[in-house]
Amino acid sequence: MNRKAIIAVVALLIANNSVRANDTDGVVLRYGETISAGYGSDNQILTPYVTFPANRIKAFADRGCSVSAVRIGLAKAAANVTVYLKHYATDRRPFYSQKVGSLEAGWNTVELSSPQTLTAGQLSVGYKATFAEAGGAAYDSYVSAQADTVFVNTSSRWTTIEGSFCIQPVLSGDNLPANYVVVDALPMDTYTYDTVPAMRCLVRNVGTNRVESVDYSISNGNGNRLSTTAATSLDVNATDTLDLRIAAGDMFSASSPLTTTVGINNYDLSVDKVNADDSGVSKDAGDVVAFTFERRDPRYMRRIVMEDFTGNWCKFCVAGIEELRYMKNGYEHPEESVPISIHVPTDPLALADNEYSYAPLLNKCEGFPTVFCNRLSDYTTTQPYGMVRRAARVIQAVAGTIGLDGKAQFNADSTSIDVTTSLISAEDIASPDYRISFVLLEDSIDGQQYNGYSGGESGSFLGWENLPQVVNMKYDDVARGVYNSFSGKSYTDSPITAGETVPYSYTMDLTKCPVSDKRNIHVAALLMNANGDIVNAVNIYPTAGSATAISQIPTAKQSHAGRLQVFTADGRRVGTFASFSALMASPLRGLLIVKTADNVTKIIK
Repeated sequence: MNRKAIIAVVALLIANNSVRANDTDGVVLRYGETISAGYGSDNQILTPYVTFPANRIKAFADRGCSVSAVRIGLAKAAANVTVYLKHYATDRRPFYSQKVGSLEAGWNTVELSSPQTLTAGQLSVGYKATFAEAGGAAYDSYVSAQADTVFVNTSSRWTTIEGSFCIQPVLSGDNLPANYVVVDALPMDTYTYDTVPAMRCLVRNVGTNRVESVDYSISNGNGNRLSTTAATSLDVNATDTLDLRIAAGDMFSASSPLTTTVGINNYDLSVDKVNADDSGVSKDAGDVVAFTFERRDPRYMRRIVMEDFTGNWCKFCVAGIEELRYMKNGYEHPEESVPISIHVPTDPLALADNEYSYAPLLNKCEGFPTVFCNRLSDYTTTQPYGMVRRAARVIQAVAGTIGLDGKAQFNADSTSIDVTTSLISAEDIASPDYRISFVLLEDSIDGQQYNGYSGGESGSFLGWENLPQVVNMKYDDVARGVYNSFSGKSYTDSPITAGETVPYSYTMDLTKCPVSDKRNIHVAALLMNANGDIVNAVNIYPTAGSATAISQIPTAKQSHAGRLQVFTADGRRVGTFASFSALMASPLRGLLIVKTADNVTKIIK
């Protein structure tokens, strides 16, 4: 063996001996707590980085502490690993590098051959590695712009991830802070109306003492502060979640020093004391974290109308059902959701094909389910689960300027509903061109839904795989009729003055659109612009009129009897079926055109 080969083997042995299992001496700085996923393609060289800003490093640099090790989390095994320490990830050369060799999947602690004393300024820590398998560079789902950067050496480009790389410097020294925490803001709602925003942060113990309490204060930048103490229990290097509490009176009272204003609001959380008591134990604290959110005027709340074209025969339409349920109950701002479930022809709950129908929008469907969000072409999806909420976030990124509210009342014998809406604009509009229509909706309708996930053959979906092929259920927000025409009628011809409400009245004749139970109906008022896009909407729940109770007039549910003629997309007839159940049980697949005596619909089977 030649001299160069011997030196290489010795260096590799030294490198491998510097790697130890998941134990740690000192305190750990980190963003990525756990290995949630992996980044990268197979046979790729990657160099991910995490960065700690100057304020995060200062307390340790002032005490002469050093980086003595680096913990690296890997989702897949890596070869040719080299650890880098830089001031900035984009620096051409690191101020320290160390070859490591191969590392196994999981957490690895790399001892530095020469511990590096911290200096003022920020610190970037990274590693270069070759991954034979895809998804090797581990990251946490916690998103931080300080820990999401990676250089793809194979293609010589920088990119980012939706998460935080699992890279953690270990700090050591004789003068580590005794009572010290660092805080990071957790994602929060970007805006609020008249509710206190949920401000939460991660608190990490990076001192040498166990943390029992944290004193913190909140400021909105005008010099006034609100201070409080949070009891916690944190071992060294442990993490906890801190909920920040600001009373509604402190945020929404005009006389409060911490009050919010309509627009962007900035708050700072400062950690003032850790483990402070009367004996004067160390008053080390921590750094500052910023929270930013927008307070919007509720008068101009813009709602998202989700018109879901569905059918009880449509085996994968449960995706639309579940997404609308989520938007009503689990979405960040459920008050902004107006779900409308449109059962299409061949469904017992389908709208009658008359002046109260959804035919103009139905004709744009390429299959079922299809969800239209505010009738905007860019936000129409045939894969609704998870996609509608994304569309809603994009639409709501900008605050609305046109508000809509409303009230409704049954007449004396509950054969009609008198509806009055109020439009308000944040700006003057000299020549308004808005139209309005009203959709009659009914909840809690008994029915049966065909379930394509039954038995798990099509995969799992929110427990539907554990349900039978035909599921007894109650349908909500079912469209029973569209009043004032699908495209609506002109709202007003008069100029609109900013801040002033403009009323519109309409009477809905309930004898034209039968329902199952009038106690379960409500109205969605839809405000459209000249292009037919929905600008705003509001759900209105009518109150009883002069009658003591809502009259219950039994009305049969609509149905579509008769045989089904089935065609392919190119017009070739492929069969006639006695019922939709028979069609769904057939071997036919793909895009099918289904005709009954008076309706045509498209399905994807």
